[in-house]
Amino acid sequence: MTQKTKMASSRARKYSLDLSRYYRKPSTQVSLSIVLSFFIVAFFLLVAIKPTLVTITKLKLEIEESETTLVKLTAKAESLTQAARVWETIQPALPYVKTSIPQEGVEYNKLTKSIEILAQESGVEITSMTLGESLLYSQILEVYAGKNQEVVEMPITIRVVGSFPQTLGFMESVLKLDRLMGVESVTVNREVKGIDASVVGMAINGNVQYLANTKMLNKAINPEGK
Repeated sequence: MTQKTKMASSRARKYSLDLSRYYRKPSTQVSLSIVLSFFIVAFFLLVAIKPTLVTITKLKLEIEESETTLVKLTAKAESLTQAARVWETIQPALPYVKTSIPQEGVEYNKLTKSIEILAQESGVEITSMTLGESLLYSQILEVYAGKNQEVVEMPITIRVVGSFPQTLGFMESVLKLDRLMGVESVTVNREVKGIDASVVGMAINGNVQYLANTKMLNKAINPEGK
């Protein structure tokens, strides 16, 4: 063994003895116990609290998301309540809407029959009635069904003869029809019927509406795109 090795070994034994004497001191043992206890407690607290902290964070996020969802649901509930009130208000008028703008076809027969009855009640005579073209029936195309229905205007021209008060009464009755009719022009001419020169002729030009799929309707009426 060399001199340096002996000195190093002696120095190590000295440090070991010094440390042993230091660790045997009561104050040192108490301090070490406190430090070790602190680290042990900190370790277990970290292990025990970390899952709790993670859970709390998740719960906080879930609560925030739930509050956001609640706000949206509350807004939707208010909108539905308001829509229900509007629906209750307009529901009594729905039959008139369906009558004024038919949803299952143009209803030529009902329209012409109603005008004939008004003419009889007013005391006028219908000399001509012209209605625009539309599709009456098809087994291939669903023109009057589906969600793509739009309001389609169909031209109508009615010509009647009678006294001026009678023709005026007939026009007023036409304007009060349940079937919605837009009048664009009214022409009154004096008529000579036999020896009675007080007879006038009235021509009413306008349009009526109905619901249909315009693309399908045009395809049916103009198959070649004419």
